[in-house]
Amino acid sequence: MRWMLLFCTGLFLMTPLMSQADIAMVASKGSTLSDVAQKDVRLLYLGKRSEIDGVAAVPVALPFSHISSLEFGEIVLNKTKKQLHTYWGKLIFTGKGTPPKEVMSAAEVKQWVAENSKGVGYINISDVDDSVKVIAVFK
Repeated sequence: MRWMLLFCTGLFLMTPLMSQADIAMVASKGSTLSDVAQKDVRLLYLGKRSEIDGVAAVPVALPFSHISSLEFGEIVLNKTKKQLHTYWGKLIFTGKGTPPKEVMSAAEVKQWVAENSKGVGYINISDVDDSVKVIAVFK
């Protein structure tokens, strides 16, 4: 019983730290996108738009279970993991939408975006390197 109390206390103390990570929107280094607005990213990732500021954009996403995906969903899309799963489930079932391509890690997001001139993705700001261009940061 004591271990459970310690475990729960540890989770409680870690939760604020985990939820304060900055999420970086990234694009290929040659992309003309810069300083994109949250509402534009939201519309793109909810399948309601296929461009940002008149520039064609193809989104890539991390799995719903990835911590950066959870933060992106809550911060940028204003949706929980369950809400996003339900949202895309309905669109797929009715044939009215297809979710963004999914890759498994920040490294794969960077590689996919770097290789696709129209690609955009999100990763934790600490995972950004010179292989991609940051086009927005969400807190």
